[in-house]
Amino acid sequence: MNKRIWVNILLLIFVILLSIIILSDKDNIESQTSSLSTLDPNTISTIEIQRKNLETLSFNKSDDKWEIISPVQIQANLIRIASILNILRTKSYKEIKLNDVDIAQFDLRDPKVILKLDQNNFQFGTTNPIDQKRYVLFDETIHLIDDYLFAQLMVNVYFFAENKLLPDDKKIASINFPDNKIYKNNNQWVSTKKDYDDKKIKNIIKAWENAVAVRVSKYQINDGSSEKDCDYNKSCNPAISIETISGEIISFSIEKEKPNLILARESVYIQYTISADDSRQMF
Repeated sequence: MNKRIWVNILLLIFVILLSIIILSDKDNIESQTSSLSTLDPNTISTIEIQRKNLETLSFNKSDDKWEIISPVQIQANLIRIASILNILRTKSYKEIKLNDVDIAQFDLRDPKVILKLDQNNFQFGTTNPIDQKRYVLFDETIHLIDDYLFAQLMVNVYFFAENKLLPDDKKIASINFPDNKIYKNNNQWVSTKKDYDDKKIKNIIKAWENAVAVRVSKYQINDGSSEKDCDYNKSCNPAISIETISGEIISFSIEKEKPNLILARESVYIQYTISADDSRQMF
């Protein structure tokens, strides 16, 4: 066996041993990490996000549904809520006892964000300059965690609002458009527009029950729209009212129709932006 073959064999053995060492170290690191808390996310019923120099956001759970209760009152987006609660199960890569350090070095003396989950406080400090993980103070201990949540907690309340126009449990009984009404007559869907057949009417109902906004934002009062904002045969700001099977009336005003549809719910100071493709199915 020549020298080159022996060199290749030795290199192969070296690579195998190095891989075993690396995998072993990785397993040891993972075994040393633990969850930030032992709290069960399903038991949490209130969330409060206190932000320095920004408004405080409050959420409440009732019957497994989350609602924003301050500064606006509207259904919350469950995916956003789950992202917040995920902090309870996030990994703590390092733990520092509070009494062992000066918390000022972690920007925790006057934190920018305090997240309250029921009576549990999570104070967000600065990030580690080496790995960009964030220091969080919880239960008298400073933890180093992945920095996935801080930026979300700093955005406005509308980021956390449900982007589905109608809750899943709200089934439509009728829709009053500015120039049309769709309702049930003898258990059959009908429209005041005679050229709407049964298939088109059912598609409209389905489109409204499943409509999801690409953006939810603060309601902007529209003092008047130019012709380019509205279709030639419609005027902006008319109301669309939806009656649900339970008898609830949910009203929207048309703020803009092009290039994307903007519907506002003035009662809760929110407006929804619907893509042009989706909005065409709604009328």
